[in-house]
Amino acid sequence: MKGKCIARSDTQDDNTDPSNSDSHGLNDLPAKLPLQDLGRHLAERCAQLLDEAMREIKILTQETQEVMQALASKHSEEFTLVISDVMEAIQAEHAQVNARLHRGIEDADAADVQAAAKRKAA
Repeated sequence: MKGKCIARSDTQDDNTDPSNSDSHGLNDLPAKLPLQDLGRHLAERCAQLLDEAMREIKILTQETQEVMQALASKHSEEFTLVISDVMEAIQAEHAQVNARLHRGIEDADAADVQAAAKRKAA
């Protein structure tokens, strides 16, 4: 069984191994590459792949942060609207309670005035 990235002794004379047809940049390797050169090439390619992965991670992290900020902003706006509605309802309820209280006081004052007038008349 022939594996990828394995130099074979029965390769063609064009100095490339056709089994190196993967997408990791190894298809440009000579078929009979010294082990030290192969190690250096693989280290360079791994560094390139790591750099690419780090760039992708950075981009995805930025996109994720932007989405999270947009969601937080949206929910913050919604939260502000809800709090505003609740405060308006509380203020309206407070105004209604105050109006009832004032009517009660006025009614009590009127009742006191009537009671005092009846006592005087009696």
